[in-house]
Amino acid sequence: MEPTLHVGDIVVVVKKDKYLPGDIALYRSQQGTIIIHRVLGETLAGSYVMKGDANAYEDSYQPKPEEMVGKAAVVVPYVGAFRLLLPIQLP
Repeated sequence: MEPTLHVGDIVVVVKKDKYLPGDIALYRSQQGTIIIHRVLGETLAGSYVMKGDANAYEDSYQPKPEEMVGKAAVVVPYVGAFRLLLPIQLP
């Protein structure tokens, strides 16, 4: 999500019933990976159109409401970078 978010930023997330265009939101991909991208809109079927700020194209996958993890409420810049320096794997 560069240039809005950076590697090492901590993001506090809140669950919402509805996500609006412009929201930075997290969703679970089909592979189970958590993706953080911006909401562009909603399809007629009710899924969300998402796109990373640095990406040229919108995501090919459109998450359903139940796959949405939450909306970025607070961003604490670079605090998570210290975790990247740790030689251990955290759960």
